[in-house]
Amino acid sequence: MNIKISEALKIYPFSESTLVAGKHAIERSITAVNIMDAPDIYNWVKEGELLLTTAFILKDDKHNAVEMIKALAKKRCAGLAIKLGRYWKEIPEEIIEEADKLHFPIIELPYSHTFSDQIQALYDAPHIEKENWLKNKLSIQKELITFSYDQKNLDAYFAKVAKFIHYPFALITNQAEVLYNKTDKDETELIQHWYGIEKGKNVFTATDQYIQIILRQKEEKYGYLFIMMDKNVGITKEEEEMFLQIGEILSNFFANAKLVNPTKLFDQAFSLLIGRYLKGDITMNYLSNQLKGDNKRLSQYPYWVIMTLKEQKNSENQFLSLQQEFDMHPFFKKFIIKHVKYAGNMLTVLFDPHKEDTLHLSTTKLVTPLKEVLQAAKEKNSYTMVVSQKKSSLERIDEGKKECVEAIQIAEDMSFETPVIMYENLEFISLFRHIPLHLLENYYKNTLESFVNQGSTYEKDMLDTLQMYVDCDGNVKEAADQLFVHRNTVAYRLDKICKLLKIDLKNTNDLLRIKIALIFHQMRTI
Repeated sequence: MNIKISEALKIYPFSESTLVAGKHAIERSITAVNIMDAPDIYNWVKEGELLLTTAFILKDDKHNAVEMIKALAKKRCAGLAIKLGRYWKEIPEEIIEEADKLHFPIIELPYSHTFSDQIQALYDAPHIEKENWLKNKLSIQKELITFSYDQKNLDAYFAKVAKFIHYPFALITNQAEVLYNKTDKDETELIQHWYGIEKGKNVFTATDQYIQIILRQKEEKYGYLFIMMDKNVGITKEEEEMFLQIGEILSNFFANAKLVNPTKLFDQAFSLLIGRYLKGDITMNYLSNQLKGDNKRLSQYPYWVIMTLKEQKNSENQFLSLQQEFDMHPFFKKFIIKHVKYAGNMLTVLFDPHKEDTLHLSTTKLVTPLKEVLQAAKEKNSYTMVVSQKKSSLERIDEGKKECVEAIQIAEDMSFETPVIMYENLEFISLFRHIPLHLLENYYKNTLESFVNQGSTYEKDMLDTLQMYVDCDGNVKEAADQLFVHRNTVAYRLDKICKLLKIDLKNTNDLLRIKIALIFHQMRTI
């Protein structure tokens, strides 16, 4: 038995008792219950025992009763429970005062219940509680076993595990990556603790105890289930068996995950690290040190951050359908794609490993493929994708996320409705939207007046060609590919535009004037 007095007072019929003294010691533990039937009981009482008495041996001498209280308190007895009605109608004030001085609990027991009823209830309560605990854990265990890996991510799975490990714990890979941390220590401190103790053993320190369960299947080891608790916590045999079962289930989970997709587990670890960095839980230095294998090389590649927002609360399976479309779309096969769940939305980090060949790849070239991804996933109307500017180093990933958030705010302020929003476009729009509309209109007409009134089809072809040329950073071939026309057609149109507007597109000043005019044109259509 190991039950606190405060807990015992909630167990029927002991709950009908009253604590009359020693209220500051209400959290004292009861390890056994005994009946006091001899004057020298203090010679036999053990620490933690709760004594029950009818007060027969105390009733005739209050002085001896007070001395008995002193002796029991010295023995660190849990307390004294006195049944009133037969020998004492009430407990003498002298005894209560002395017990309060010593912080020694004295409890008044009701006359209507026998000692056997009281003792039986106290002994049964922990077993009933443990039985209910095991039933609950077995129920969750069944749920854990049948939990589908294909439909949930690691965070969701580990949250399920946390339901029945009611101690601080962590899951650590062989590469010292923290996959899940449900302790009060940050990851750096946690890893330092883990490195400093013998692996695969239960270890006791001056203040803590650690239970380590190796997660392995056959010859392959995946990591450790690392459970932390106070050194004074007594782990039952049932709990130990439960922890071992959890270890077996986790091992099977990791084995199946690797069989389905050998890189999936690694990708999940990368996503968890990025998510924690963006939340401010870990530093970039720590993140970089934790990246392993192919993930380590990602820090060398340029990338875009793409935030996908849900307009309403939908199931996570719809995010998965978008991820699958990313994987299948031919345009994105040349990129390395990582998905991170962040603040209820999906962040897609699009790494470009062919940076030498795609040095001049414009962010605008992502628009059409992203729209096609949304269309293929049939989510064009319920999702919005926001694309950051191209980033050169992993240290700037938080900057990319902030650009997406800022672009969303600008788009909302301007009622800019489109399934794919580019930050680099809205950045200029945000800057120029404070200029009076009539000034924008005059600048636009004065700059592009030579063909602005030449007819709708003519104007559209010229503007589209000029816009695509600027978007492709002056690359005629790329502009032609995007417009689905021959490059000679683009070259002819550009030559015509230069003659009509009396500009040289290779001149920086002229190009800047055209860029601003095109932004104003875009603002006119919002």
